[in-house]
Amino acid sequence: MRWHEKPIPQKLATWLIFGVVIAMTPFIFELLQLIDRGRDASLSAVLGSGQLLLVCAVIAAGAMGELVLVEVASNRRFAKLISIGGCVIVVIVASLWFGDISATLGSGEDPNPRTITNGSLAVFAATLMTSAACLVLSTAKTPSPDRTAGSAEDALRVLRALLEAKS
Repeated sequence: MRWHEKPIPQKLATWLIFGVVIAMTPFIFELLQLIDRGRDASLSAVLGSGQLLLVCAVIAAGAMGELVLVEVASNRRFAKLISIGGCVIVVIVASLWFGDISATLGSGEDPNPRTITNGSLAVFAATLMTSAACLVLSTAKTPSPDRTAGSAEDALRVLRALLEAKS
């Protein structure tokens, strides 16, 4: 079976295309508008008002929903806890920070677009990592009861799947 025929790469590719890339199209469109109008087309001009944080919250919440009701092997329960916990943290941080940015803008103050851009990109990176982990765990096969839980083979298999998904 080729790598693209396996369930984990298929799920990650589908998520990247339909969940991440399509969610980024408004930013790409805004960048093209800025270029077309001869304005500042920097990352801060596109991401400096915090909308990427809303995208992060939606992506993380969706990935969490993919994993939350999936039964995983006992040796993957900690990974499930960490993955869902990471997504919860992303949703909370992104939502609260966007609310703060909006309130600051609403009060007439100007927050620093560079700080917002850099922070949003960091939250986006965390979103991609935690969400991909949720999707991998939701797709990974649960071993049969006769297998030894917590084997090194299982850990290596999950790590390989994550590494293959990145390349």
